[in-house]
Amino acid sequence: MSIKRVVYIIGFLLLLSMPMAFAQPLVPVLCYHDVSDTVGDYKISAKNLREHFLYLREAGFTPISLKQYEEALLGRSCLPEKPILLTFDDGYSSFYTTVLPLLEEFRYPAILALITSWIDDTGGQGLTSEQLRQIHDSGFVAIASHTDQLHKYVKINAAGDEAPWTNARPFVNGHVISLAEYRQGIHLDLKRSRQKITRLTNDSVEAIVWPYGATTEDNIDIAMQEGYHISFLFAAKANDLVKKDWRHVRRQVIPGDLDAKGLAALISSSLH
Repeated sequence: MSIKRVVYIIGFLLLLSMPMAFAQPLVPVLCYHDVSDTVGDYKISAKNLREHFLYLREAGFTPISLKQYEEALLGRSCLPEKPILLTFDDGYSSFYTTVLPLLEEFRYPAILALITSWIDDTGGQGLTSEQLRQIHDSGFVAIASHTDQLHKYVKINAAGDEAPWTNARPFVNGHVISLAEYRQGIHLDLKRSRQKITRLTNDSVEAIVWPYGATTEDNIDIAMQEGYHISFLFAAKANDLVKKDWRHVRRQVIPGDLDAKGLAALISSSLH
């Protein structure tokens, strides 16, 4: 066998061993919240949500799972031509009663970003442990952390100005807490949230979905140290997977009164 042929074979084998790379389409990520007959800023009706799902199907969009998104980021698989990622924030009981049946009917995967302090909430706002197990076992839903107790605004100075806890140090007892104390609080909360989900589902927790889409680069570092692999924020544009950005996945908030025509316009604007 000639040296040239040996070199060719070695090169071919090396090529086969390398991760596959694909030209990936842009991926819009939609952020829903509650489903309710009383439509509000972040409350969509079941009728409107069904119309959204019908529009996605008729327009040729393919909702993808968190795992598919991650595999595409790694260059291990190719996404369908018009992928889209569906996320639902907070963990309202309506996810179990209304959203999950729709996901199962349409065969759409989604991400549930769960405020874990809401689990078994006696006020009835949050999901129960048993409902969450069923949601996980459906195979359609990846459960992500939406923090445990950090989904709130806090005072950040003596004047009483407020900001999301995950984006600014709180002003407590006449002073802004130290950076060390703040970072420790973020660590503990993200650890606690991840542990709660893992105990319920016996599954890993890949994603941190930041409350209000607000965070800092330091807090994203902390999340990665706590075992999260991917971080979701808010922004109006779809995600370009060529950039391999695991830290700043952009989502668009869906207003409660947005109809299918409005959804089409919102998705179109994110892709241009």
